[in-house]
Amino acid sequence: MKKVCISTCYNTSNFGSRLQATALTIAIKKMGYDVYALKAFKAYRFILSHPRMVFARMSRRIAQKTGRKFFIPVPYQISPERKIRMDQYTRDNFQELTISSDNEWNRIIDEKMAFVAGSDIIWQPAFGYPERFFLDFAVYADLPCFSYASSVGSLSVPKKYYGAYRKYLDSFKAIGVRENATVEMFSRIIKHPLTKVVDPTLLLSKDDWDAFADKAKYSVTINERYIFCYFVMNDQRYWDYAKMVQNMTGLQIVVLPMHYLDEKQPFTIIKDGTPYEFVDLIRRAEFVLTDSFHTCAFSLQFKKEFYLLRRERKAEDAKFDEFLNRYGLQERTIMDRSSFERKTEINYELAYNHLKQDRERSMTFLKQTLQKCE
Repeated sequence: MKKVCISTCYNTSNFGSRLQATALTIAIKKMGYDVYALKAFKAYRFILSHPRMVFARMSRRIAQKTGRKFFIPVPYQISPERKIRMDQYTRDNFQELTISSDNEWNRIIDEKMAFVAGSDIIWQPAFGYPERFFLDFAVYADLPCFSYASSVGSLSVPKKYYGAYRKYLDSFKAIGVRENATVEMFSRIIKHPLTKVVDPTLLLSKDDWDAFADKAKYSVTINERYIFCYFVMNDQRYWDYAKMVQNMTGLQIVVLPMHYLDEKQPFTIIKDGTPYEFVDLIRRAEFVLTDSFHTCAFSLQFKKEFYLLRRERKAEDAKFDEFLNRYGLQERTIMDRSSFERKTEINYELAYNHLKQDRERSMTFLKQTLQKCE
């Protein structure tokens, strides 16, 4: 069986990143491949034999201190209970691969394992000089590489990285990106054609996600009718709005917290939630409040009433605008936070027609690209 390894943020605390990696893993497995998730690359002699790789890893350390010029990272704070369950989720859903020696790396090279990079903001310039998420190690080993739904999360990238972008991306079998803005940005830098594809979570059907959500387990009591809140950014304004919405509707608010501030809110807090509960809570909610792209994507999957609170980090507006415009969901954005007005009429028939087309096109891209890698 042909082996494929994904290089992505599969073990982050962010639910969206984990679910992207989960969905991509499932989609590739359905096509008959043995799928791994790259945990670490420690073939140090191989790295030392390529000066550009050494430079990239040194630059990354520096970028951790200077990257705020382009991007302010969001530190996620999770409870010990949730960490235990998230670690179990990783073991249950990913076949982790640590390339711990040069001998092991040589064996993988001999097997011609394919590598795929994807997806959310893995090419963010704040991460520093292009390296692991551009599959530099695999490119130098002449292994088949491609990307699926990779994105930048920035309005620009430094010109000093252009040479590395060309070196790695022009070596890929195919490049699939999530946003038109990424197509436009990288088309000015590299020669390789880029293809816009859907987020990995949209590759799977509602039935797939129903089966996934059935694995949810709760340690708190949840009413039959509730409002689900999930916020990526640490922003008190979101909670002020949530309190206003609760006062106007009288519904229970259920929260999957990403920050300690979230856990202090006077709502039902699920401290030990995993991606299973994340998907299930969207599936069963009366409606949803969020600042998260993936919460919007799953609200589309389950045809849910949702309301998007925009982040202060405007560099990410493009991904929201493109998603909402494509599926006719522009009115789901909250423009005035001084009041709450329910908008229950959503043309999900139109949205699903577009999603079907996008999913079929993206699955074709993925299938054909994997065949090129064989």
